[in-house]
Amino acid sequence: MYVDESSNIGLTVSSYLTNYLESYSTYLTNNYLLKEGINLDEAYNNFNISYEQLSSKNYILSLIISLSITYIIMSIVLSSGNMATGATATERENGTLETILTFPIKKSELIIGKYLSCATIGIISSLIAFILMIIGILFAESHYTMFESTKLIVNFPTIISSVITIIVASLFISGIAIMLCGMSKSYKEAQSSVSFLNMLTIIPLFLSMSEANIKTIYYLIPIFNHEQIIMDVFNNNFIMSNFLLTIVSSIVYIIILIYLVIRAYNNEKVLFTN
Repeated sequence: MYVDESSNIGLTVSSYLTNYLESYSTYLTNNYLLKEGINLDEAYNNFNISYEQLSSKNYILSLIISLSITYIIMSIVLSSGNMATGATATERENGTLETILTFPIKKSELIIGKYLSCATIGIISSLIAFILMIIGILFAESHYTMFESTKLIVNFPTIISSVITIIVASLFISGIAIMLCGMSKSYKEAQSSVSFLNMLTIIPLFLSMSEANIKTIYYLIPIFNHEQIIMDVFNNNFIMSNFLLTIVSSIVYIIILIYLVIRAYNNEKVLFTN
């Protein structure tokens, strides 16, 4: 058979003829075997091939979980970041911050109140996103054929460890947002600073997709460790020492952040920067 591979029509015709000749050859072979009294099943099916999944990791489920957790952390950044922007940069530009400071309240109490409001918004939005993630995956498992092989493990330990991690992540990200927005000179600069945090939340997603070897020391990295712990929980890779390392290190970071924010807001140049 002579074929011009540079021609699409030639390739199509050759493919059609090849399939036809192979089918005709199979037809002749089957007729010959039947005439000789040979069972076709015994002639062709000499052995069966079966595949067994050795890896405990389901790629589709892992990808869905990685994407969902990334969006959960992004929801914390967006909600707490917008709250922090309004509570700091917007008040400073509108001149309402000076009025608030005339009230009989300590600056530390004022800043902690703003911080807790940002953290509360972040916790609420992230918990809603977390609940929607679980409901969405469970619904997909029971209603769509392509998700039949997935199995999301939802029990009390996974829920508790995930919720604790989400709360700690909200507290940390809110502290970062308050500090960045407080140091910004304008509302637009504060928004740009918060947008930078969103970019950091994508890094763990790429690492999980590349199946990189995650070492214990990586669980000291903020934001990354929060996402990775929740991924570990739902991918059956949970290790208690990594979880404790994440929580303890995050608490230390949060205390340092609160101290730095209060100290920064005691500086009038930060409070009244135009």
